[in-house]
Amino acid sequence: MGLNGSIVIFPPCRNTSPDLISRVLRRAPLPPPCPTSISELRVVAKGILTALEDLQLIAKGTTKSSKADRESTFATCEVLDRPPAGLLWTHIAVSPRALRSSMADLVYIATEQQWSGDVETPDDPDALAVPLLHVTCLSQPISLTEAGRRVVATSWAFLEFSYEGARLSDDIHTIRNPSHPLFARLGTLLGGPVKWAVAVG
Repeated sequence: MGLNGSIVIFPPCRNTSPDLISRVLRRAPLPPPCPTSISELRVVAKGILTALEDLQLIAKGTTKSSKADRESTFATCEVLDRPPAGLLWTHIAVSPRALRSSMADLVYIATEQQWSGDVETPDDPDALAVPLLHVTCLSQPISLTEAGRRVVATSWAFLEFSYEGARLSDDIHTIRNPSHPLFARLGTLLGGPVKWAVAVG
């Protein structure tokens, strides 16, 4: 039985010290605090979708039509299915059908026909089937682990690309262009450089 995975892009949380002391001594700007209300979290989540929309990675109008909820995802379920007291979060899911073909410059994509193979004949074989896109923003940082063990990411905001139970694959579970303009855009929005990792379960 193989492992599954999701790709996550996130602003890493820095250690409080000695990094905080170093920043104070250098008079460097401190990382912005996490949003502390649902309304603020939704603004950030919508901002992430707007960045995707502006870069023509998702269809125009997706941000406006998206609905926020409190669902967990493949990457976040270990924490959010039993959340710590006081944790607030918002989640927005984006259907693969809202993704543009240009998303292939960033991550692996597949049409309904490619994803189903010879198992079934999809209604719209040219529509995208994967990835499923999720945005999760939280009032406190949480840690994502590799199969419940090694921490692979600690953050308060995650852009996740999920592949519906596909077995872990070097071809699928990777960022194809680490210099993609999305990284700079998210860095500006989220207050610092963003990284990517694979959450495995």
